[in-house]
Amino acid sequence: FRIQGQKINAKWMREFISYDPKIDLKKTKVPVMAITGGNDIQVDPEDLKTMQVLAHGDIETHEIAGISHLLGEDQENNGLSGYRRQVKQPVDQRVLAQLSEWLNKRIR
Repeated sequence: FRIQGQKINAKWMREFISYDPKIDLKKTKVPVMAITGGNDIQVDPEDLKTMQVLAHGDIETHEIAGISHLLGEDQENNGLSGYRRQVKQPVDQRVLAQLSEWLNKRIR
């Protein structure tokens, strides 16, 4: 199996595609932090609303404008073609700020 010219293990891909995270999310009892980008083409940002309904207990979700699935800046909404550049960049500062705030609340 190939994605963008890269060989992918077919067994892994079948398992990945068939996996339904809703089942595990319903069982999760620990705090959850979910962040996605407004320009994420791999996970629909609308899934954050579903996660809030399914999760038991403490869940915090954030959709950050102008970032991709890789949590890096993607103001042009380049999609997969921008990943090669993004993977070399640091995680967007807004993501790090949200994560730091979330962790600090739980450490106190």
